[in-house]
Amino acid sequence: MTAILTASQTGRDEQGAPQKIIGSMKDITRRKEMELASQESRRELEGLVEARTYGLMIKNSRLIQEMAEEKYRSILESMEEGYYEVDLAGNFTFFNHSLTRILGYGEEELKGTNNRHYSERAGMVTYNPETPSIDEWLFEADSRMYQQKRDGKLDAQKQIKT
Repeated sequence: MTAILTASQTGRDEQGAPQKIIGSMKDITRRKEMELASQESRRELEGLVEARTYGLMIKNSRLIQEMAEEKYRSILESMEEGYYEVDLAGNFTFFNHSLTRILGYGEEELKGTNNRHYSERAGMVTYNPETPSIDEWLFEADSRMYQQKRDGKLDAQKQIKT
């Protein structure tokens, strides 16, 4: 396809009557092809920049998540207290090293087993959802700890966990 730029002007006599048309033409095909190529290149470049930006955002998000997980893991592993997570059935899904030390069981022994088994053996009071209120549960836990202290049975490492 050829692109032509035209310009024209009406030639007039001394009284202003039209006498002729004066015009010029210039082949601008090459310029138009270059403009189209430039626009296409710009669209491609914008697409590449957008794709790269999206990729960097995903990587950045993953890095932030990994850093947060590492910080979380570091905190859990450095704390003295036992930390654990259980599913709705009460089975261990996650726990830190301190919990294995406190309970005296290895990691493989605890993984996937029910926390009630270990908490009852360790003499811990665990919350029972059928207990009428959290206040009654806390009262029971405090009373049990007081009784064990009074009887001299409460070891500093085996305190009742509430």
